[in-house]
Amino acid sequence: MNNSALFLIQSPLHVLNAIEAIRSFSIKKSTFLVVISKHNEKWETMIRLSIPSCSRVLYSLRLDADIEASTQSYAQHIPWLKHQFFDSVFFSDSRLYIFVDLVNALQNPNTFLMDDGAGIIPSVQHIKDKGRYFDISKSSSATRQQQIEKVKEKYGLLNEKLVKYNLFTAFDFESCDQFRVFQNPMTQILHNHQGVNQNQVVFLGQPMVNDGYLSKQAYIEEMSAISHSYSGMEILYLAHPREEKANVAEIQRCCKVSLVETDMTVEKYLLSIARPPAIVSSFYSAALWYVAKFQNGIQVNAHKLDFERLYADNKSSMSRSSYLSMPSIIDLVYQHYKLRMTVIEPLGH
Repeated sequence: MNNSALFLIQSPLHVLNAIEAIRSFSIKKSTFLVVISKHNEKWETMIRLSIPSCSRVLYSLRLDADIEASTQSYAQHIPWLKHQFFDSVFFSDSRLYIFVDLVNALQNPNTFLMDDGAGIIPSVQHIKDKGRYFDISKSSSATRQQQIEKVKEKYGLLNEKLVKYNLFTAFDFESCDQFRVFQNPMTQILHNHQGVNQNQVVFLGQPMVNDGYLSKQAYIEEMSAISHSYSGMEILYLAHPREEKANVAEIQRCCKVSLVETDMTVEKYLLSIARPPAIVSSFYSAALWYVAKFQNGIQVNAHKLDFERLYADNKSSMSRSSYLSMPSIIDLVYQHYKLRMTVIEPLGH
């Protein structure tokens, strides 16, 4: 019986997953530790509004540039968390050092990895290929790595035993020797759309310029080719919270798209209007999967990226697991997406 559970989260999607877990596992008492950042106040607002009101909430400020302050911000909660003796622990990213440290410090035998968007796909592949449950690399700077290890030692977080976990996921994985899969039913967004607007398509923006994967010009050219492929349809653009407003404005001007003004996720947005767009499309946004699997009546298209447009560093650089390149990770995502939606090859320019 799951009377109590801890949820380690840092995005609105994580809260959505947590609420589903509370229902699926009949959890009576929930505690949330929310990782917040000064760089994403919109997410923080969305999180605060969606966490169940009966839950206890703790906060940790993520300050990657300040190793001491960032570590102290979450490590200070560990003594109290240990004394709660939670029946289960749910976390949302096996690569985020904050979650990894907390999960390993608590050593809860009923630990579950929830979805962090499509990020769970390479994490699962990592377990299957390497048998490793956490995906943390060392800093490329020897000096910074020494600082990290010194601070972790100070807070008793260095060389913690790694915790194995199971999955609570909306993706189509199967249980195996390494983990058990508990399906997330996503009841909050489950819907059968009876009437859609055949003249509209909504494109979900991605923060690839902000994250340093594509140049602004390359992203605009990709968007222009995609918008032309939907000839005769109105293209709605739902920007990602981490996209810069100036870049979105230029996309709107150059690609002739209409900007969707909403604080809702696309899944909730589609439920809020009488006649949603007939097509939802993007590059590799996890929201594509959630719409395709849980909202019948809407066509979902995943447009493959032209990897030649990635900055050279991203084409050759390895992921934090040090064995998968960025194109390999994206390919993994697209392969999984083919189970539920149409994957479209890169368009000509």
